[in-house]
Amino acid sequence: MKICQKCGKAKPAREFNFANRAKRIRHKRRRECTNTMSRDHYAKNKGAYKNRARVFSDRQRRINHEEVLKYLQSHPCVDCEEANPVVLQFDHVRGTKDGDISRMATQGLSLKTLFEEMAKCDVRCANCHILRHHHEREEGR
Repeated sequence: MKICQKCGKAKPAREFNFANRAKRIRHKRRRECTNTMSRDHYAKNKGAYKNRARVFSDRQRRINHEEVLKYLQSHPCVDCEEANPVVLQFDHVRGTKDGDISRMATQGLSLKTLFEEMAKCDVRCANCHILRHHHEREEGR
């Protein structure tokens, strides 16, 4: 039996999480008391937690958009070599499309995920992209 530092109740050791599993050392508070304390702390500081998450998300979105722009600036259209990033688009030609890259960037997904998706694409200007898919549809008829 072990006594909880928070509630003072004597309970079996299995009700206490490990502080160090290798050394078999358990925390001083029961799992239930720790969970209650965590929930109370979050409730009292919810605004700060949400603000921190918002700041991180905004930062991640900004970084994502900067990286997508850098990628487009260094990859002209594979068909006509147009280099203006305003008209460049990602054309999924390899693998399975998991999502639109611009949407993934706005959602704040990791750069790793974005680059994995960009690796499945060729960069084409809007005109060449539309023409390519038009020709594919025409050939399919």
